[in-house]
Amino acid sequence: MRPVAVFYRDTLPDPFKAGIHNFLSNLDMPVTIANDALQARPKRFIQAVGRTGTNTVLGIGGFVDVATKFGIPDETADFGQTLGIYGIRGGPYLVVPFIGPKVPRDLAGDITDIFFDPFTYVDMRSKGWWEGGRTFLGLVDDRYQDLETVDKIKQSSIDFYATVRNLYLQDRNAKINGRSTLENLPDLPDF
Repeated sequence: MRPVAVFYRDTLPDPFKAGIHNFLSNLDMPVTIANDALQARPKRFIQAVGRTGTNTVLGIGGFVDVATKFGIPDETADFGQTLGIYGIRGGPYLVVPFIGPKVPRDLAGDITDIFFDPFTYVDMRSKGWWEGGRTFLGLVDDRYQDLETVDKIKQSSIDFYATVRNLYLQDRNAKINGRSTLENLPDLPDF
């Protein structure tokens, strides 16, 4: 996906890329809302509902991120996290083509999240094209968002696979425990 993400970065104007990212994020918010409810996180549930409503109505269907300007945080939740909160272990670390790093719990969560997406139940003539396009554009946008980070990790790590595995597992554990990954860092001495 890297060549496609580089082409995407180099050919489309930044406002267009931001609009696509915002729109895709807004489409995914019903999944976050459902999982926040299942995780019994009422504050995040209310924020997700508020964010979805604000960006859908004032943000022209989600293309403009008005909610962040109003101070509503952009926090996502998925069923893999929900399973982790319920005590289900992740399982072995896998790298799945086009999807990236996952553990079986999160793969099962991704499949379950399909049923939380309201567009799964919308019957339209060109649904296959819509779902395929949305999925492909989501993969391109995800890879574009991480392009520089992945390149820096490749350049600076001795073992790229081990570094990505550790970063992924730490990030997932932090999200399951309801913390930012940065909150897990120890206090460093002030030199």
